[in-house]
Amino acid sequence: MSLLHNKKEGNYMFGISDKVVIGYDLSNKYAQISFCRLNDDMPETITLIEGAEQYDIPTCLFKRSEVNQWFFGKEALSYSTLEEGTIIDNLLEQALIGDEIAVSDEYFNPIALLALYIKRSLSLVKNNVHTERICGIMFTVPDLTKRVIEVLNQISVLLDLKDVTIQFQSREESIYHYIIHQASELWQYDVEVYDFSLDSMRSYHFYENKHTDPKVVFIDETLHKLNVRSDLEER
Repeated sequence: MSLLHNKKEGNYMFGISDKVVIGYDLSNKYAQISFCRLNDDMPETITLIEGAEQYDIPTCLFKRSEVNQWFFGKEALSYSTLEEGTIIDNLLEQALIGDEIAVSDEYFNPIALLALYIKRSLSLVKNNVHTERICGIMFTVPDLTKRVIEVLNQISVLLDLKDVTIQFQSREESIYHYIIHQASELWQYDVEVYDFSLDSMRSYHFYENKHTDPKVVFIDETLHKLNVRSDLEER
């Protein structure tokens, strides 16, 4: 992947200093939500337990049997062991496939279920900011394919957020923006970023061609499969 490096100063995306931008990192297993006031330098990430670094929100829903009651994230996992009902996981993957999901005797659109999960999880932000101050949401996904864009566009309509700009980016683009907004001495040389999940790790190698104007930045992504269970057993 290559990107033109044309860094601009200031908040050019949304441009209202007293507003808040949400960063929503969505994957098939977990989501993370961060927010940043446009007059602040650093974002904050929503933690599920105050004072603890528990940022991962499981990408799943649970519907109780015979009632229209839904739970999301860790609460969904907890209820699935205590109550009769249906757990629905892999929401992003199922939305991309597009097949209806059977829950008891009902069938649900998987994109609508993913939108429900996102809407419920965004409620976590209310503990930190006034929702009317939210002016933009940036969704980050592992790969920004044509199908992913179609799904996210449909979700944007279902969320029905007035006066909120919704944009999408890939994980590579997110890493690119993160790196170039660090102190310049940190990215004058090659940079490696690692993204660890349960059974794999992705490395992103960031480097630039210093002989072009504007400079061209490259990011090479490599997937490293990990045999975590075997490693633990050996210990």
